[in-house]
Amino acid sequence: RAFAASGLSYGSVDFLFGGHEGSDFFICELNACPGFEELERACGVDAASAILKALMLKAAIGQADA
Repeated sequence: RAFAASGLSYGSVDFLFGGHEGSDFFICELNACPGFEELERACGVDAASAILKALMLKAAIGQADA
């Protein structure tokens, strides 16, 4: 919900965990230009390419609607 409210096309939300046994979390920050190194390493995904493809598709759909 926080990311959707930001109006950003892409980015990340960083959380801090706390409370009893780390069961609570708090938004630390929204990143408009995050680093995706760990995501790419863990999932084997080329994040930059995926973001570019999604933005190009969004732009193409927007042009088709015009």
